[in-house]
Amino acid sequence: MTDANVNRRLVVPADAVRLTSDALRSMRNMESCCFWFGTRPENGLEMVEGIVIPQQNNNRGHYHVSADAMIKVGNVARERGWKNLAQVHSHPGKGVGHSGYDDEMANSRRALSLVFPNYGVLPGAWRFRGWLWRILPKPFPTEIGVHRYAGGRWRFLEPSEIAGCVDIVARPRPTLIDLRR
Repeated sequence: MTDANVNRRLVVPADAVRLTSDALRSMRNMESCCFWFGTRPENGLEMVEGIVIPQQNNNRGHYHVSADAMIKVGNVARERGWKNLAQVHSHPGKGVGHSGYDDEMANSRRALSLVFPNYGVLPGAWRFRGWLWRILPKPFPTEIGVHRYAGGRWRFLEPSEIAGCVDIVARPRPTLIDLRR
């Protein structure tokens, strides 16, 4: 990602946060990942339209997606005209910083990198699955680590920086594509 991409904004439907949490938690206390895909228009507002869960190997300390599995992810995205907007994975505990492994394994420097704590468990108000949080979406959860590649390295964003580059909207609900099956 070039520094010119710093002005882009990721528009995240509230359902994307919940669906991602569900997907990460489904891997039963193992590190896991998925990708947020969508359009990347000229105006810089990138809308998350789909969540793609790749076939992956999971364990408590890291996950791995094979090259063949990434080809399948790329094929799904290409068929829909989607770009990779965010690579998302979980960590054990509350730590949401990038490890050296995370830096090395990131599949795109143009996408944001998000880290969900506690193997994907949603924080606080985001645990509600009902209609309320869709009508009144909360700000992006500060418990989720957001990283951006700029200046030749991955950088952890502070909550004030996240507010400047990620917007939560009530709708539309993203498409969930699970390639683990």
